[in-house]
Amino acid sequence: MKNRFIFAVMIFLQLGVFLVMVFNKEVIIKNGSTHKFQVAPRDPYDYIRGNYLSINLDHRQIDGNYKNVESKKGYLIVKRQGEWSRISGFYSEKPENIDYIKGKIRNTYKDKTYFENPFKRFYMEEGKAKEAEKMMAEGNRAYIVVKIYKGRYVLESIEIGE
Repeated sequence: MKNRFIFAVMIFLQLGVFLVMVFNKEVIIKNGSTHKFQVAPRDPYDYIRGNYLSINLDHRQIDGNYKNVESKKGYLIVKRQGEWSRISGFYSEKPENIDYIKGKIRNTYKDKTYFENPFKRFYMEEGKAKEAEKMMAEGNRAYIVVKIYKGRYVLESIEIGE
């Protein structure tokens, strides 16, 4: 009887962790603001995880020289510029009333500050990643659609168009 109780508790704990993870993502999708970032993806393959696009933002720098922030974690500020969004600043403290994501500054050089790419991978169905890479090699523009809410984000989709 005791073993069954422990087994039932373990199942509920595992299920609870899974449900909390799913719930957190759904909250971001429902309440988050939508941003589009231009990207230059490429198609690597991971034997364990499968096909994905490695995402490279079209920008990796913030204008302005931020002093003493190299290798420092903080908050990357996301701003819309017309149709597209860009990472445009860095705060050490959590900002209020603006879109931001948790991130890290890589280094500074002259008047440029470089940040680590917060969007690294987008997993796709088998075979679609190679097709997407082929379309981009033909000159099609690509962008990712990201939902951002309270410093967390969900990559919703990657769009490849003319």
